Amino acid sequence: MLAPAGLTPARVSGFTHGCGFVRHDSCPNLYQQLATTFAGRRHEAVVAYAQVSVTKWFAFKGLTEPRVLKEIAQDQERCWTIVRSTREAKLWEELLVRVAPTKVVELAAQQGSALLERTAMARRTAAGLLETLDAQSGVAMEVDRLGTVLRPEKVAEAERLASRLGIVQVPGAKLTYVLACLAVLEGDKAGSFVAQDPLLNNELLWQIELVADGILSWDENAGIRSGER
Repeated sequence: MLAPAGLTPARVSGFTHGCGFVRHDSCPNLYQQLATTFAGRRHEAVVAYAQVSVTKWFAFKGLTEPRVLKEIAQDQERCWTIVRSTREAKLWEELLVRVAPTKVVELAAQQGSALLERTAMARRTAAGLLETLDAQSGVAMEVDRLGTVLRPEKVAEAERLASRLGIVQVPGAKLTYVLACLAVLEGDKAGSFVAQDPLLNNELLWQIELVADGILSWDENAGIRSGER
């Protein structure tokens, strides 16, 4: 239903129940996202968010600015709508289609410039790291290649980083994140990221997420599958 507005399936966090849609913003390196999440015993409570992001396939704190769409919420305090039947679901979806595309444009105009400025250094670094990887080889072969180039302790560090709770945002994409971490550590010539907790180091965290997001775009369908090739 959102395809006519240019919104195609993407991801929400692997830690939530829901679905996501994405389209390019008119500003380079910026994406407009729409996310819906479901709560309740039967996932009958639905919440919608407009989001502007520098990642394409998922939203991530610091790299994405969200705003709940209260305009379509039945319960303004909880910002959700309780859907009990197919008819109610259809009515809510129709309202979403009418309201969301405009609201996400408004959010991008309000928050996009500040988001791009705040993430500029991490995005530049991530773009450079992605240029060192061979998309044609695919994820597994690139992991093998870097595994022979880097010292064993850096390979082990990449595995540690990719296994950190909260790092992998796309279900089934662990190997993609291992590759992202290998690329970040290869680019970290000073060794400043070694033994760091990525959840306490925004530059490290953002580089990993941005590189992983770029790797997912090697295969556009990876954003709605597993991220692996």
